[in-house]
Amino acid sequence: MSRWMKLISLVLVVFITASLFVACTTTDNGSDTDDKEAGDSGSSDGTTAGKTKVVYWTHQRHDMEVIQDLIDQFMEQNPNIEVEMTVHTDDYTNVLNLAYQNDQAPDIHTGGPPLKDMVDMGRYEPLDDLMSPEVRAKNEQYFVEGINMIDGKIYSLPHVGNNFRLVYNKDLFKAAGLDPEKPPKTYQEVIDYAKKITEYGKTQDPPKYGFCLPTAETWIWWQYADQLAKVAGWQYFDYKNLQYNYKVEKPILELYLQMQKDGSLFPGGLQLKNDPARAQFSEGNIGMMTAASWDVGVFNDQFPAKIDWGVAPLPTPDGVVKGKGEFRGGIYLFINSESKVKKEAMKLFEFLISDESLTRYYEEGKGVPLRPEIAANSKNPPTLKGFKDFADTSMDALYPPEPPGITIEGDDRGTVFNTIMAGKVDIDKALQDLDERMNRAVQAAIDEGKFDPEVYRIENFDPMNPTGK
Repeated sequence: MSRWMKLISLVLVVFITASLFVACTTTDNGSDTDDKEAGDSGSSDGTTAGKTKVVYWTHQRHDMEVIQDLIDQFMEQNPNIEVEMTVHTDDYTNVLNLAYQNDQAPDIHTGGPPLKDMVDMGRYEPLDDLMSPEVRAKNEQYFVEGINMIDGKIYSLPHVGNNFRLVYNKDLFKAAGLDPEKPPKTYQEVIDYAKKITEYGKTQDPPKYGFCLPTAETWIWWQYADQLAKVAGWQYFDYKNLQYNYKVEKPILELYLQMQKDGSLFPGGLQLKNDPARAQFSEGNIGMMTAASWDVGVFNDQFPAKIDWGVAPLPTPDGVVKGKGEFRGGIYLFINSESKVKKEAMKLFEFLISDESLTRYYEEGKGVPLRPEIAANSKNPPTLKGFKDFADTSMDALYPPEPPGITIEGDDRGTVFNTIMAGKVDIDKALQDLDERMNRAVQAAIDEGKFDPEVYRIENFDPMNPTGK
């Protein structure tokens, strides 16, 4: 049995319990975005007006008000600490990288580049000696190599998780002659529904479109392609042979290419970022798009929807689910290894993942903490529109991590997919080349000792039971 399987066994037990309650909202790969006008200052020098200053960066806009309120509470309880929160959104990963390169990185922050890369560069501080015994005990079952641990050292702690669905405009469905209570289940239905909505939308001002594929931020293919592949039972990563096989996602690309050919896609997708797309959906100009659980907060608060919208499972080629949807969780914040206020930053971290803070976060519908007892013990379950549809995680599951330290030569996957959508390359040749380059990078990482292949190898991977338990 691989070390991964041993590590995940406890996680899965908790997830089964959590599935009764959990819908989650944050991402380590995505960019839940919109910019807030704020200073760009990085890690503090440790003092300001007699107080210890902690600089905190986040790439999440949907929960900004709740987090700021929690930070205000933290400062009231700790009058000797001042926390400066800044929301960075557009191109967050590059902004954070640049900040680290110029010694301007914050003391503590959400998300960012791959964990392994940041650890290898010495940018993140291990939390093992910083966290309290109580926090360690509450979260120990969630410590997983490749997710929040590298070489046995802990670099982050869980907050919430996230899962994925199709969101759709019920008003547009009805206006286009579609049943608003019967969202599409198959790829062909998505194509047909999108075409009908677009035909109706041509008579409206502004025009309406059947589907939106905003891929200017290329990370989002992880949401628009990988998540559809998982529920179809197609694994773009072969856990047995440790090989990438993005060719399995060809039908998903063909789905989008057909809608593009039909004129059913919202215009400018290759230049469209996720926030403007979500704003257009809330305005009523888009019939369907994929969404993550954090988008519940977006459509209720950040861009309050002016429409009646629904949530449905992601479509599959034939309407049959052959793999569990992905449920992601395990990381939240990271502490800058060069910070002069690591203890204070850790104190803030522990406050934000305390039972009280997590309960507040859950009850306001921003997400459900990974620890199921928080939701189970809540006296005021959230009532936000769309929340319960993400909260039902019976068809979602934790997935094992992919190997870290993979550095591909040439265009990355998102860029390749965008090039395919632009019609600049042959789809088969492009996917074949992508797979070959990805797998050369995997072998190079193994040869360089960047990861132990046996930790990530799963001999009999089952997409309906991803952890094998």
